[in-house]
Amino acid sequence: MEKEMLAIAFFKEGEGIFEKFMGWMQSEEGLGVRASVATVEKTLPSISPMKNYVMF
Repeated sequence: MEKEMLAIAFFKEGEGIFEKFMGWMQSEEGLGVRASVATVEKTLPSISPMKNYVMF
């Protein structure tokens, strides 16, 4: 049975933190972490307009 989950990641203020996180999420290591907790193909990401948090 599949479960639905909402994960929210808030970023501390700092230059380039959002871009660094998104780069990591698209790397092999980041995809491995995502695959360990969710079906990557079914994951729907969302980004806040100010880029201070993301939701999955």
